[in-house]
Amino acid sequence: MESKINVSLRIRPLSAAEAAQDKNHLWLKMSDSAIMNKRTKEVFQFDRVFGDDVSTRQIFDAQVHDIVHAAMDGIN
Repeated sequence: MESKINVSLRIRPLSAAEAAQDKNHLWLKMSDSAIMNKRTKEVFQFDRVFGDDVSTRQIFDAQVHDIVHAAMDGIN
């Protein structure tokens, strides 16, 4: 059975103090699989990118739920 490592990224939500400072808005979600550094304009690709508006529960349901249940069933 072939498997691959899945790399997902979540852009961390800013705190109220961080949001008040424009310099902290460094990352831009370009698509469901790419982010861009606003200063350098570098683009990075991942299997999945979650924006700062996505909850931890939504990430768990989308990326982790099936893995945990498979592990509990003895599949690793």
